[in-house]
Amino acid sequence: MRKVLFLSTLFAVIISLASFTTSQNKNVAGAITYHNTSSFDISGTLNSPCTGEAIDYTGSIHFNQHGVSNNNKISESFHVNTQGVSGVGQTTGTKYQLIEVAHQTYSVTQDGCLQTVKYSVTFKIVSAGSGDNFTEKYYFTYTYNSCTDTYTLVRDSSTSECK
Repeated sequence: MRKVLFLSTLFAVIISLASFTTSQNKNVAGAITYHNTSSFDISGTLNSPCTGEAIDYTGSIHFNQHGVSNNNKISESFHVNTQGVSGVGQTTGTKYQLIEVAHQTYSVTQDGCLQTVKYSVTFKIVSAGSGDNFTEKYYFTYTYNSCTDTYTLVRDSSTSECK
């Protein structure tokens, strides 16, 4: 059920993109820069990949978006991280901290066709002691050519472990 938190993150990203509060919008030498932030409360249940125990969690997730646009290029950066997300195991009562950090960069080149997306996520379920702490990391980069409607996966890697 790890996907529950990840899917809530993606859903919250979509919502946040529609409802960001602009804190800065400058026009510097023909470029437009912007910076937006937003936070949402989250809660749910997921299963620990290390113990199989269901964990009820609650906390918040924070979004940060920064971008620059000029007449020949658009570059954006999104950063998402959980803040104060804690959980309790339904069976053992073990207390957990859920830590997720995601970063995405996006750029469109001057011809308007090629878009490059780089994405990285680190997700941790941490409790006191060792043996039941879970860490997952994954990274991917892809390009999309809107003129030819083709995607190319440039890099894809992931690791997960219980310690």
